[in-house]
Amino acid sequence: MEQGQHLLSNELQVDNFAQAHLKETAMWAKLLGIVGFVMSALLGLFSFFAGTIFDNMSSRGYAYDKNAAAMGATTITVVYLIFAVIGCMVSLFTYRFAVKMKAALVSSDQTSLNDSFKNLKLLFRVYGVIALIYIFFIAMGLLFGGLGAILSGGF
Repeated sequence: MEQGQHLLSNELQVDNFAQAHLKETAMWAKLLGIVGFVMSALLGLFSFFAGTIFDNMSSRGYAYDKNAAAMGATTITVVYLIFAVIGCMVSLFTYRFAVKMKAALVSSDQTSLNDSFKNLKLLFRVYGVIALIYIFFIAMGLLFGGLGAILSGGF
């Protein structure tokens, strides 16, 4: 039997040392969750103002092509709204982790502890997907940038 399997087959205990760390982690996670909700709401609100700013710039003659400016305003609004929704999801999982962890530590409730760790798992899953998407865009940027440099005679 492997060492990892042996640890998981026994009943793990949350001792006072681990409980203190989990309590402090839950406190900071709750703060980060609330701040994340506020920042997501501000980003979502700003997304509509960013579109309006671009529309105003095109109506005042700052944009050469008014249709392109309107499309740019819509694109920025949609992209910022997507970022706000993703930020809200991350904040929701962080906040749920904190609330469930605090409840589990106060009442010694195994179900709350399990729900807390489930939300922590979902939080890291979202972070993992975001990281993979980021790596994909970096790779595509490097690939197309290199191809562009080669085709333009830069190398």
